[in-house]
Amino acid sequence: QGVSVVLVGALMVAANASITAYQSFAVPLGTAIFGSRSLGKKLGDLYLKATAAEGLLIVPLMGMLADFMGMPLLSAAMAVSIVMMEFFFVSASWTFQTIASFAAAFFFNLFLVFVVKYIFQFSPPHRLGTVQGIYVTCITTAGIPMYMAMVLWTTPDMTHVNMPRLILATRVCGVLSVVGFLVYTIHALQAEPTELSLEKEDEVLIMKQFALKSLSDAEEVLGLSRQRLLKQMASQNVLEQRELIQLSFSEKVMERYLALAHKRAAAVSIPHLKSVRVDIKDGISISSESCDQILPALVDAFGGGKGARGEPFMDYLMHGWAPDDPRRLEVLQSWLGLSVHVGVRFGHALALRTHGGPVEAVCICYPPDCLEGGVAFEVGSDRWLYGTSRSQAYPPQ
Repeated sequence: QGVSVVLVGALMVAANASITAYQSFAVPLGTAIFGSRSLGKKLGDLYLKATAAEGLLIVPLMGMLADFMGMPLLSAAMAVSIVMMEFFFVSASWTFQTIASFAAAFFFNLFLVFVVKYIFQFSPPHRLGTVQGIYVTCITTAGIPMYMAMVLWTTPDMTHVNMPRLILATRVCGVLSVVGFLVYTIHALQAEPTELSLEKEDEVLIMKQFALKSLSDAEEVLGLSRQRLLKQMASQNVLEQRELIQLSFSEKVMERYLALAHKRAAAVSIPHLKSVRVDIKDGISISSESCDQILPALVDAFGGGKGARGEPFMDYLMHGWAPDDPRRLEVLQSWLGLSVHVGVRFGHALALRTHGGPVEAVCICYPPDCLEGGVAFEVGSDRWLYGTSRSQAYPPQ
């Protein structure tokens, strides 16, 4: 994969150099061909207008077609555009110059489309922007010496273009680029679909949005193949992104998520911790309590039980529901239940009482050797899924 990334980068450098006749020398080129500075400026304006028109109208259509037909369409189209430009750009005919200008502009506009879609094949979705920026920067930086050499060789006085040298330079780069794009097209048509290889840390990070830790779990819960899931996560198409979000909150996905949680909960290893009881004074005591004792106290505290106001953020989220609305109680039990169930089984869930009365304060704590990667539980871990199975909550919701 690394070698192919470098080769494609070199291809893009050579291909960019092949359209230098219009990208950098449109006015001097027109002046040399038509023998008039004003006509040279007219050719420069023609190229700019072609670039703008195709960027607004044709290139978005090519991008959509590439979504369905793949990279071979883009590489073949870029090869054809270079051939057309190289064939017509030396003719003193406005018809031919129009064709060549539009062909060069077409390639210029497709350049970033090609690079972005190529990067999709090997970049983790959450690092797409970073990888794209680095890759484009590397291509641009690598091309600077070639472009500068072409400028100095074809326009020694920086004013008048040496046509024989410009034709030779663009033709050499053009031939190399066309051959490269054709080889890439054939390879892309014959090659098996590539599968993105993720580091474990990257996989854990991008799966957090689904409250999972692995792609295999996400495939099981979402009902999507690995390739399809990664493609939708990396897609810049808002419709595909919305489709993935809607799928994440569908009833079938919720059922599959809870089924996975129950399966993992049955197999999770639970440490055996001693119960805690500390009698302080004046009848005040701190002791380990069950979830049935801890959770109702927290629900009252956060939700505003017995007519009192609850925790401000919780009140804001559920301001549309009355304090005694069953939905409010259900949501609070789901949100808080995950942490409480995990705390009771993997740490200490402590309650403060006076003379054995109701719970007045709660503390959920973990001994150092009971932490999971330095935290109580990681999103999507087996411990997290244990809490989910006990609370019957769907965390992404």
